[in-house]
Amino acid sequence: MKTRYRQLGDIALVEQSDGHFRVGTRGARPKPYHPTSTAVPQAPLTVTIPGNCPSGKNQVDICYDCDGKERRIPDKVFTAWRTRALQDLALALRGRRDLPLRGALIATVIYTPGDARCRDVPGVMDALWHLLERGGLVENDGQIRGVIWTERPVDGALAGVVLTLEPIP
Repeated sequence: MKTRYRQLGDIALVEQSDGHFRVGTRGARPKPYHPTSTAVPQAPLTVTIPGNCPSGKNQVDICYDCDGKERRIPDKVFTAWRTRALQDLALALRGRRDLPLRGALIATVIYTPGDARCRDVPGVMDALWHLLERGGLVENDGQIRGVIWTERPVDGALAGVVLTLEPIP
C-alpha cells in the first residue's frame, strides 16, 4: 500500500492500513497540494447520498490512550452512515475512470432533511468532505474552494444530499 501523508496545521499525519491517519513519525512529510495540477479538464460529478447526513464533528467519541493523548473515534451512527454511503458511491461511480478529481473545485449541495432536527451545517459539510476523500472522489478535501448550499423543506421520503463537484476554470 502506498503511504499517504496529510497536513493538519503544523502536524504531519501518516495514513494507516485501516484508512485512518496517525501523527507522523520522524521524516514524515505531508503530501503537497497543488491546485493547478490538473492537466485535462474534467466533467462535473454529481452524486446522490440518500438519508439524513450526520455531523462529522458532533458524531465523534473522544477517548484517551495510556499516554494521555486524545483520540477522536467516529461513533456507531456516523460509521454506519459512512459505510452505507461509501457502498452507494461505489455502485454509482463504478464506470468512472477520471477519479479522483484534481484541481480546485466548487461544490453545489442540495440537502433535504428527513426530519425537523436542527443540523449543524459545517458539521454536515465536514462529513460530506470526509466521505468524498475516503471514497476516492477527490485527492484532498482542501480542493473544495467554494460551496453553494441549498436546503429544501423537510421530506422523509426524499431525504438525502445531491452533491455536484465542478472544476474551477
